[in-house]
Formats: sequence, structure tokens, C-alpha cells
Amino acid sequence: MNSLSELAHVIKSLENVYILTHIYPDGDAMASAFVLCRVLQKLGKKATVIMGEDIPKKFEFFNSYITFQEFKPDYVVSVDLASDSLLSSSLENYAGKIDICIDHHISNRGFAPINYIDPSAAACSEIIYDCILKLNLDIDKKMAEGLYVGISTDTGCFKYSNTTYKSHLIVSELMRKGINTSTINEKLFTVKSQKQLNLEKVVYENLEYFLDGKCALTSVLIKDMEKLGIRDEECEGIASIPLRIEGIGIGLTLREKLPNSYKVSVRTSANYDANKIASLFGGGGHIKASGFNISGPLEDVKNTIIKTIKLELGC
Repeated sequence: MNSLSELAHVIKSLENVYILTHIYPDGDAMASAFVLCRVLQKLGKKATVIMGEDIPKKFEFFNSYITFQEFKPDYVVSVDLASDSLLSSSLENYAGKIDICIDHHISNRGFAPINYIDPSAAACSEIIYDCILKLNLDIDKKMAEGLYVGISTDTGCFKYSNTTYKSHLIVSELMRKGINTSTINEKLFTVKSQKQLNLEKVVYENLEYFLDGKCALTSVLIKDMEKLGIRDEECEGIASIPLRIEGIGIGLTLREKLPNSYKVSVRTSANYDANKIASLFGGGGHIKASGFNISGPLEDVKNTIIKTIKLELGC
């Protein structure tokens, strides 16, 4: 599907809709799901967001956006989901049963019968914004707040290279709705708990350098999380740390999710493609921010990742 008008027409025709997103949802995933659900409910549809895990504490305000409804779905829609393999384990039964996929990841090859994928969008929330306009609906203050959260988090508060002039144009319109961007930015990007700062200390302490200083790799283990008493949702943002170092083109952050099982976040600058690196290990995402999963003893995993990157990219 290439047309936003077509997408809007399909959304308007839906009844009894479940909306899903990826495991460990970030701001864009949460915003896309809850704002789309609010839109459907304003259209008089039965719709709800199905979460695979508890809503991260800092995003609990999204609960107020919708009325949670119980019904049997006629349609299942995914947002910000690059592959149905990225559903949480509690939602795995929906793999292969998603009717409509709305996404902006370049790695998304279209896994649903109906797909609207726009890699030029800085955030999936930008697609939802455009769709609301096509539906001729008024964007209320909650929608504006949510869409701002989605766009600002996926652009790193407009610092990342995926930020476009359109991102700023959309946000300028959202600000007309009276949202307090200063308060949102402070909550999302400035204020951190003592536990989060202690976690960042671990990230810095575990930094290693490879590929003649072009790659920085760090790791956070289950034992580190347990020692700090930190929740998974409080780890957001650490993936950008390796790339803060001058001269680093590839930043890798390994987070142990289960014993000897790691979620690897890839961040790149300069001429390196994070999506290409992640695809070497069955993952994907964006050109500058991607991820994949890998298992094995930590040292073996690190050696495998670095050797594969060196071989495939000629670093």
C-alpha cells in the first residue's frame, strides 16, 4: 500500500480492533498504539491496545488516552513493529495473524496482508499524524502530547540524523494544541534516577574498543541489573552512550535478557549502516539505529560480533 488515503480508508472501515507493538516498547511504539486506538474510539469503533508486558512507568499516562474494552477482535493492527518475530512472548500467538502493519523501519519487508511502511518517517507517530489528517479528525491535546512523545523519543529529542524538516513542521502543529514540551522533555530526556546514573556508570566501566578504535562495545549483565535493583524499562537511553565517544563509528550495547542471551543495540555514525550490521545477525531497524538478539557465553558473543563485522564490512 503506497497511499495514506488508502490507509486512512482502511482504518475507517475497521471494527473490533486489537493494536499491538513490539516487545520492550519505547515512546514511539506506545504513542503510535495509544493514539491510533484513541482515533478509532473517536470514530466509534471498538479498539484496544494489547500489551505484552506492563507499561513502562514513565509511559503510564498513556492509559488515560483510551477506554479499555473487552471484545473479540475482527482485526489485528501492528504499529512500529518491524517483524512479527519482535512480539513479546505473551503475544507470540498473534504472529502470522496481523492484518495490517503500519511501520517506518527500513528492515520491514511487509509481513501482513496490508502493509504501510514509510522508512522516510522519523517515527511511526509521524505516519499516525498524517493518517489522522487524512481522516479529517481534530487532533486533541492528548493526541498531540502522545505524538510529540513518539516523535521526540525516536529522534533523540531531534538530535538524531533521522530528524527531518517534516518532523519539526509536525511538532510545530502539535505545539499549537497547547502541549507543554518543556515538561515532557525534562521528564523524558533530562531527569534520571540514582539507579539510572549508577547503571550508566556500569556501561562506562564495561566499555571496550575494537576495530582500530572505530567500534566501542559495552555490556550490562543480569547480575548488574539485580545489584542495582533496576528495571528493564530504566535501561532506555544507554544504547547511545558508546557513540558519544569521539572517533567511534559503531556503538554496540549488549544487554543480557536471559542467562547467556543478549539484546544487542547497534548505533552508528559517519558511513556505517546499523541496519546492515544488525541484518548480519538476523536483526534490523534503521540506518543509524538497529538491533538483534544473540546467545552464548559473553566473550564468545563479543568475539563473534566483532569478527563478523570485520569480515563483512572490511573494517
